[in-house]
Amino acid sequence: MAALLLGREAGAVEPIHPSFSAPALEQGSDLEETYELNALGVVRRSSSSTWWRPVRGKYRWAMSYEDFFVHLGRPDLAEQQDRRQLIKGTLFWGSFALTLGGGFLFVHGMYSSGFGAEAAIGVGLAAGGLAAQVTSRFIRSPVVPADEAEDMAARYNQALAGFLRLSPVESGAAASQPARLKLQPVVGHGFGGLAVVGAF
Repeated sequence: MAALLLGREAGAVEPIHPSFSAPALEQGSDLEETYELNALGVVRRSSSSTWWRPVRGKYRWAMSYEDFFVHLGRPDLAEQQDRRQLIKGTLFWGSFALTLGGGFLFVHGMYSSGFGAEAAIGVGLAAGGLAAQVTSRFIRSPVVPADEAEDMAARYNQALAGFLRLSPVESGAAASQPARLKLQPVVGHGFGGLAVVGAF
């Protein structure tokens, strides 16, 4: 349960099993452009940041964590991600309901009969709501840390280059190339702007 909520520690290498058929690759005018349209990347605020978002293709289209893991051939991680988002969302929004309900009972109780049972229950509910909100903030969103996500994306890109029979020079997926950060536009539904991107 702790691993589900707090995420995996960096260090363990996660295997990937991409099929390049489900989901299907976006086709370009040639094999090199097909690679550029389907290569995966990771956006980070900085090299030391634990926050990251997956992107796809040369236009850096934003994608969900679940889609990222499905592309990597890891439906198990996609399922874990979905469960974690559900737990975090339930705690976060449920905390508001508890806090508002508790506040209403406290105020109503104080006006009705002073600090009695109703007001005490309201205080308890509000305190529980605040505790749930704090707990939700300790649940890390991605199920794998940023460094591991970058490594998984790089290995996916290498496998994609091999599937398309491109040389490392053509694909830019040479294993010897270190990860580097650069400013790139990121565009997606409800998500856009400039971000620091880990390029491979």
